[in-house]
Amino acid sequence: MSMLECVKHHLGIARMPCYVADTEPTLRRLDLPLTLSAWGVWVLSHVDLRATARVRVCRDFFNRNN
Repeated sequence: MSMLECVKHHLGIARMPCYVADTEPTLRRLDLPLTLSAWGVWVLSHVDLRATARVRVCRDFFNRNN
């Protein structure tokens, strides 16, 4: 949402999911070649929830697709 607000206020361009940017009628898509992102994803969880099935499945999904 921070990137969306920055772009709306003419502070640059950003790579955003369509479902986020499409909600803002003042933005337009740019047809630019994109390189693959090397960004990682951190999965943070409360110590009490770390071993729950839903958190474990999410963490395993990200580890497999990394």
